[in-house]
Amino acid sequence: MNKIKGIVFSMVFLLFCVLLVSCYRPGTLGATGYYDAYELGINAVPVFTKVSGSDASKFDKVKLIDTDSYGRLLYSYWSDGNGTFLMICQQSKKISNYNFKLYWYDECWLAKDDPKNDFATFSEEETETLKSINDWGNPLDVSKMNSAQIYRYSSALNQEEKDRYWTYIAAKEADEQAVDQVVGNRYGQGTKYGSLIRKNNKIYTVAYAPNDLMYFVCFNPSTREILCDHKYESTAFSCSDAFAAFMEEQGKEDKIMPRSEIEKAEK
Repeated sequence: MNKIKGIVFSMVFLLFCVLLVSCYRPGTLGATGYYDAYELGINAVPVFTKVSGSDASKFDKVKLIDTDSYGRLLYSYWSDGNGTFLMICQQSKKISNYNFKLYWYDECWLAKDDPKNDFATFSEEETETLKSINDWGNPLDVSKMNSAQIYRYSSALNQEEKDRYWTYIAAKEADEQAVDQVVGNRYGQGTKYGSLIRKNNKIYTVAYAPNDLMYFVCFNPSTREILCDHKYESTAFSCSDAFAAFMEEQGKEDKIMPRSEIEKAEK
């Protein structure tokens, strides 16, 4: 009997160890701790969609590919259902252990599909072009940067820090709930959307309608009403420059971006 108990205990212990290790597989977000890459995705990349489920993002794969002498970070980031992203963070400034500020340019990313459920490959030319657009190796230019202050939760936070964190989360959830309803009413129930990007006192995203159409969307940040949208007729993986042009034009005034400007950016 004792021998059987010992075998059962060993099997349970082994299973526990396997589960524990699997949560932090080498190269995953949970193992590397490159949370600035994930936050860059959900704050700067309009076609990046959150993976549902508690801590599901910990299973995403991330590599720090390169850095420059001014602190820029080049990441390759794979997420199930999203594809592979090549992303450049201009700066990641640590404010405290659980609070940091990210800086990026509008065109800070490239994306590819992931047919093998692993990192897609970007050519040297694609990588160098992204670096050039993001001033790689040159002095930092704050005038070109967008930014977001990021809060992460820990039981080690004091009460004031916890209150700040939950206020931050509540604001994000309020945006998401309002956008869910608005895009559903406009494009049909079941419409999905990517990251909500705050810029020029507006909110921007890419919406994926059930009929397989895709839209660039600009919202009023107070009411979350749609100010304007644009049907994009190419693939989500190729819209980085066109979406940046859309945001730039909408930042000037509340009007629909001239189609000629969008078409120019799409070429």
